Amino acid sequence: MRLLGLVFGAGLLGLAMAALILLLAPSVAPHAATVSEGQTRSATPTRLALLEPPAPRRSPDLPWSPRARRRRLRRDRSLRAVWREVCRRFPGPEDADLIVVDIRTETLTLLHHGRIVHAWPVSTALRGADQVANSDGTPIGVFRVARKIGAGLPPDEVLRDQVPTGRFVAPVRVADDPAASRWITTRILWLSGLQPGWNEGGDDDTFRRHIYIHGTADLGMLGRPASQGCVQMAPRAVIALYRAVPAGTPVLITPGTQPLAELPGPAMG
Repeated sequence: MRLLGLVFGAGLLGLAMAALILLLAPSVAPHAATVSEGQTRSATPTRLALLEPPAPRRSPDLPWSPRARRRRLRRDRSLRAVWREVCRRFPGPEDADLIVVDIRTETLTLLHHGRIVHAWPVSTALRGADQVANSDGTPIGVFRVARKIGAGLPPDEVLRDQVPTGRFVAPVRVADDPAASRWITTRILWLSGLQPGWNEGGDDDTFRRHIYIHGTADLGMLGRPASQGCVQMAPRAVIALYRAVPAGTPVLITPGTQPLAELPGPAMG
């Protein structure tokens, strides 16, 4: 009986000690977040995490962002430089303006004294750049507007062999309509090459290839290659260009894969 009493007393003492330890131990908040399998709890206290600066975000390349402004300034300087270079190498009476066609970006930019007046989307050759007759490619190099045809015509009138037909075609605003890209509409600016052996004379003669800047009904393909060698524009855009430049205006068609000042064609002094 004495032994049983001692065991019973020891058990009560143990229970008392356990209760005291629980009272003295730090309590755990009932709403503490649980950590799921595969996650690790952050070592940074929430209060300190709120004070940390947010991770830097990359500035979107918006038209008014500093990055976009710097890119525009670089392009403006390049265009002014190429205007001066064209005037130096191919001087003429109508050199205040310059038309620049970029095949890579499918854009046509009009410059006046080296400054951008306007830019429009265009369609150059589906087969890319090529100088030779019957290649269906867009020639590159330096040209002049040799003739202007179609003054006063309605925007959607079709021309055939540089003659108005009295036929009209509705604009096609969906892409991938092969028939729409065949029509020549609105206005024609007929180009003549200025670089003998490159885009003037022989099988490479741009004028004899009938390479134009002209209107098109294929609006859905503007900004993408679609033509059979010419530079196609929306009717209203080609009317604006036609009014802005006289015959004799220089034209640069570049593949867009080299600096603008490096004019395509044979080396010249």
